[in-house]
Formats: sequence, C-alpha cells, structure tokens
Amino acid sequence: MNHEDGELSGYTGGHSIAQRMPLPWQQLQWRHLYQRHQANRLAHALLFTGQAGLGKSLFAAGFAKTLLCQHGSVSGACHHCRDCLLFAANTHPDLAYVIPEKVNTGIKIEQIRGVLHALNQTTTSPYKIILINPADSLLVASSNALLKNLEEPTARTLFILITDKPGLVLPTIRSRCQMIRFTAPEPSIGKTWLREQLTNIHGVDALYDLADAAPLHALNYAKTGLLTSYQCLLDTMLALLKQEIDPIKLAESYLKTEWSTVLHCLMKIISATIKCQFQMHDPDSERVAVLQVLANTVDPTFLFNYFDKLLDYQRHAKIALNQQLILEDLFCDWFVQGKPC
Repeated sequence: MNHEDGELSGYTGGHSIAQRMPLPWQQLQWRHLYQRHQANRLAHALLFTGQAGLGKSLFAAGFAKTLLCQHGSVSGACHHCRDCLLFAANTHPDLAYVIPEKVNTGIKIEQIRGVLHALNQTTTSPYKIILINPADSLLVASSNALLKNLEEPTARTLFILITDKPGLVLPTIRSRCQMIRFTAPEPSIGKTWLREQLTNIHGVDALYDLADAAPLHALNYAKTGLLTSYQCLLDTMLALLKQEIDPIKLAESYLKTEWSTVLHCLMKIISATIKCQFQMHDPDSERVAVLQVLANTVDPTFLFNYFDKLLDYQRHAKIALNQQLILEDLFCDWFVQGKPC
C-alpha cells in the first residue's frame, strides 16, 4: 500500500520503522501537529510535501494511528489497544486509504465517493481519517469531488494528502490544506539513523549520497543492491572512456537491467563528475579517484549536454522507449570522448 518510492511498508503499522515514529528528522512537524491536535485546532486537511524518501507516508500513517489510538500521546501510539490492532490489520473502520488502483493511473472519483460514504457510516473514533497518496494523481473529477468536501468538511474528518509534487495538485485544493513541509535531514542525523538500520553494511556515505540525502531511499538502495550497480557502472564508464569496451556490446549487456536503475546511476555519475571538475566533491568520498579521472578527461560542456540528455529521458520515463537504442546512443557518445590506452 506504499506509494512513496523508497518508503518501506509503513501504512499498515506493522513494520518496525513505522512503530518508532516520528523519525529523527520529523520531530518538529510531529510536535507541531500533535500540539494542534491537543488544542483542538488541527486543520481538517493536511498536505505533506517534500522529496520522496523522507518518510512522509510513514509519518502520515504513524500520526493517523496515534490519533485513533485509545492511549495515543506525543510519543505516539501504544500499538496494543483495539484501535491499534485494527490499524495494524488494515481494518480500522475510521481510516481509509485512497491510492491509484493500478501503477501509473490516476485516482478516480468513485474512489473518493466510496471512502467518504463508508466513513460516514462509522462513529467509533474521535477522528475519521482519509489518507490520499499520491495527491498529485487525483484526476480532475476526483479533485472536484474532494474539493467539495474540503470546502464543507464534516466534523472530526481529517484529510491527509501526500505528494512529492505539490505543483501538480490543484491550487484550489492546496489553498484549503495546511501544508507541512519535510526536508532532508542534516547529514549527521540521517547517516546516524541509516547506520542503525544497516549494522552489517559498509558504504553508508556513498549510499546516502546516491539517495540525495533521503534516508529511506538509501535504506531501500541497500536492500536492492543499487550501490553495487552504481559502482559497477562507474567502473564501466571509466573503461568505456578508455575505449576498452565496445559501446554496442555494453548496451546489449544492460538490456536486462531496469532502465530506471541505469538512468539514475548515470545521472549520479555525471553529476558527481561535474562536481569534481568544480572541486565541489567531498575528497574523502568513496570512488573519488575514478570520478577524478572522468573529470580530468571529459569536456565540461559535453558533461552538461550529456546530463541534459539524461534529464530529457527522465522526463519521458513513462513513454515506451527503445532502451537498446537509447543505451547505444549514450554509450557511443561517451566512448568517443575517450582515448585508447
């Protein structure tokens, strides 16, 4: 039920991370909202925004669970009462999730109407809570249906909307929500938390950088082996630059690799190389020697144009593209920048 990339099954409340809410970098937002709740001044609609991988979905689930808990406090839910058990089983009658029915589809008007009707039949808790994730997937009709309810909210109904892209949410909806912003934590906080989760894994600094300082993305990357993929591709790009590898054969070898993984790793490699050229890269970071060779060899203008090309592919990620032709183009462009050993 999780629709924030990189955030680990937090909606059901069963994951160990979800039971330790809020996360260290969410303390300010948690205290603010809980104080509003205690003062009976909690807004009827909240919009959680910020980059993916910061735990907005987990925060929303943890806060909802705390509001429904019979013994909820600023420290969170008790995890043992009837309401907490219903929440963990995803059967609480006063909690509803609205998510796209299929990947890359929007939230339909029938979904909004359905949860509103269902919640109007229940009266067991102080709050009736509706979590919408991602809010930017609301279609026009469903947005209008939601807007009507935001304009005329029923008592003790709380809407929590979650999005990485607030600009794609209708301005009329945004204006009727209290926006709660989540930002990347200080590196010391985020990396300390990550090391606590990954006690047997090295390379936390590299993981954190690869995840753009989003701790839950970094955790997910560790579990999926993305760091290894990044390091392998970095070494491969160096060999390609030295013209030790055939770019066409290299493209064929990457056809079985998820295109989003290749694209993400390439963007990080080019970004890190540019930073090296401008002496912005941490000299103690892992693999910096390889990056420095790339930075010393490749023309800066080419790097910026190459990065723009990757951004263009990212913008068209939902369009069916010929991955082999794209990879051949990218690897051949890189190949001709190098010199044979």
